[in-house]
Amino acid sequence: MEARESAWKHARAHGSTRERMEACETAWKHVRVHRSMREHMKARESAWEHVRAHGNTREGRMALRQHQLDLLEANDTAEGPYYGLAINDTL
Repeated sequence: MEARESAWKHARAHGSTRERMEACETAWKHVRVHRSMREHMKARESAWEHVRAHGNTREGRMALRQHQLDLLEANDTAEGPYYGLAINDTL
């Protein structure tokens, strides 16, 4: 209701009927944009809350640790035999 009232206040500020209609249409476009932005922000926040909640559980911490180990293993195989703790200097 607040958005509708502010749109009407915006429309009443203009003189002629045509100007009022154009102002009202513009105001409603702004209302729709802000409403969709609010819905988008709420959806993003709820997604982050779900991620945080999952990360706080034991299963979430174990999954994160396994993911980190998988990344380390992938890096080890990509780097090849010349990287690591024991580099062969007998060439």
